[in-house]
Amino acid sequence: MARSHDTSLQHVRTFAKLFTNLTPDQQREFERALVSVQDSIDTTSLGVTLDLLERKPNQNLPIPQLTITRSVRGALVEWKPLPDQRIAFFEVQVSSTSNFGQASTIATYGNQATISGITTTKFIRVRGIRKDGTTTPYSDIGQVTPRIFDVRISFQETFYVAIPKGPVPPITSHFYPVGRIVFTPVDPDVKTMAVGFVSMFADPNVMAYGLDDIRIRLVGRVWDGTFYSSGTKNIESVTTYWENSCGEFFGCYSVGPVPIVHPSLGKSVELELHVQDGTQQVTNPATQVIWGWLAKYEVGLD
Repeated sequence: MARSHDTSLQHVRTFAKLFTNLTPDQQREFERALVSVQDSIDTTSLGVTLDLLERKPNQNLPIPQLTITRSVRGALVEWKPLPDQRIAFFEVQVSSTSNFGQASTIATYGNQATISGITTTKFIRVRGIRKDGTTTPYSDIGQVTPRIFDVRISFQETFYVAIPKGPVPPITSHFYPVGRIVFTPVDPDVKTMAVGFVSMFADPNVMAYGLDDIRIRLVGRVWDGTFYSSGTKNIESVTTYWENSCGEFFGCYSVGPVPIVHPSLGKSVELELHVQDGTQQVTNPATQVIWGWLAKYEVGLD
């Protein structure tokens, strides 16, 4: 016999159809909002919770295939979507023993879960749950030993780079890259520190007249990993973390250290060290970066 709350849940889902004065777009948006409300009811209703405790494993259903990426005091657990549209959510079980005698269970509607705050080896398994309580078999048991402390370092350097001259004012001139690092952070809860160094021969006028037409800056871009049809990257944001002007005929300049905020999981960061020459004294020697060095280090620690 169906429980009484099943009828009320179905009514919540179809409630938007009673508003005949809404446009089709407004009605679909209203239905999406009600579906979100119903999903919340599904995870908080006592009756539904009791139903879900009555699991009915089905060995014929597809099995999640896990990919586990360890991080500092944690791990990222991912799996591909299952070819079963009736799967409502997934259960991730984490235990200190391989028999899962005592386990913590995490429910998620997505295809990934983040585990944090662990310092010892953990065992992980995942299964899909239908709303009627039918479950897929558990995945193969994964094992992760987190990194307690980690430092990931990358650097890039260039030598003898001639910087093209541009129009005045320098704000309209092109910044020329002399250092570039691309990386995908594993842990979004920590930050990366960026440092750099530039030694350069600049136009003598910047020293004689106190001009700021020659500049150095550190830029960070967040990239979501996709490309436009034209082949260009889909850059979500651009941030100038550090900028300075050159006031010497020959000078050395330290960049940073500058903290770089991590984006959400799966997105990449592009760090670039730029030099700009906005002078128009074409008879003077071109600005030249004798040595440019850019480094980043990500320190992970809870």
